Amino acid sequence: MVKSKNHHKRIIAIGGGKGGIGKSFIASNIALSLVSHNKRVVIVNLDLGSSNVSTILGVRANNINISDFITGKVHDINKVVIKTPYKHLGIIKGSSGHYKIADLKYLYKNRIVKELRNIDADYVLVDLGGGFSLNTLDFFNCADEKILIFTPDPTSIKDVYSFIKCAIYRKIARTFCNHAEANFIIDASTTLNSDGIARRMNDLISNLYDLDSAFCNIAVNMLSRYRPKLILNNVTEEEDLSCVNKVQGACKKFLNIEPEMFGHLRFDNKVRMSIRKMKPIIINHPFCAVTKSINEISRRLVHEETNIARVNSMVKESNGLNRYYFNMNTRKYHEMIKKVPIYSSTISDVMCPECGEKHFYLPYQYNTGLISCKACGHHMQIRDIFYSLNERSKDIIISNDSMREMIENDQFVIN
Repeated sequence: MVKSKNHHKRIIAIGGGKGGIGKSFIASNIALSLVSHNKRVVIVNLDLGSSNVSTILGVRANNINISDFITGKVHDINKVVIKTPYKHLGIIKGSSGHYKIADLKYLYKNRIVKELRNIDADYVLVDLGGGFSLNTLDFFNCADEKILIFTPDPTSIKDVYSFIKCAIYRKIARTFCNHAEANFIIDASTTLNSDGIARRMNDLISNLYDLDSAFCNIAVNMLSRYRPKLILNNVTEEEDLSCVNKVQGACKKFLNIEPEMFGHLRFDNKVRMSIRKMKPIIINHPFCAVTKSINEISRRLVHEETNIARVNSMVKESNGLNRYYFNMNTRKYHEMIKKVPIYSSTISDVMCPECGEKHFYLPYQYNTGLISCKACGHHMQIRDIFYSLNERSKDIIISNDSMREMIENDQFVIN
């Protein structure tokens, strides 16, 4: 693979509540569709226990896989990228049957996510395993774009909701991993109440507020930015599309988030035949309904990338130091809607909740005001850090005094 000139690499996680719902099939064909937009794509199979992408794409057997990188046998992640028969598309195979790889420590997962951003590609599609393992949830939460596949079957609808619930609670729990009382509250919020009814996210928010209003602010901001994308697979009739509304309604009612409907694929026997022949449907049947739906999904992904690149370009022209006015709407994550001053600054003496290191920085390309840990790449909002430190805010060192004043006056707002 030739090195990509696009420095704003996007990591897209594709997961689901269970196996057999078409994750690998959809990931493979979305990747090929992105290639048709002149994008360089690498599919990473992080279903650490089985591997299907290479079979779907018709890639010949190869002994190199992700475990070679994780175990340190190979130090450059680009060395485990395998070429496919399709130009500008590579894959990193999963590790089949390696029990140690299937249960990684969080430190190793952080290292993998950090290295994914060093892959020579414009897009990195992460094909996750089915179910709710910590591996799957952590990789899903670390992605720039989070896509969930499900079908109209009642079990699949239940599973995709359960996946979203586990993922968001896992993300909140990791944020407060160093605070025992907060973790106790989070664990308790996932159980049934005294009446045998599932607790709602509002209960957790209320309990966090009672513990520390700063913790409540962090959780609320996190929920406002958490919006996974849904793709409904194997649609046979119009009534099946109502499944999306059911998932969105349950998430809004119980989790205070609303996933985005990102597309649906009709049932087609051509899908089964393409898998058997190990030929992607987008190549074998370029004009069928499934291919058209996949192309529309990839078009939307590229359109979002274009919006990000436009804003990043404008920020870069200001050298990341001068005042520039913009903001991003969390509803449509990549549309400019409000003028907010953004600066490029450095924050130190702030402990990362993920790895414990003490060095964050605000790179100009993170146009939503995220600060990034240099050690593990973990992102947090500037204001989240400020609120979480609360009375200890004097310990924050910000190189740009104007930004400190902006935060203290609560002018740094993400709608």
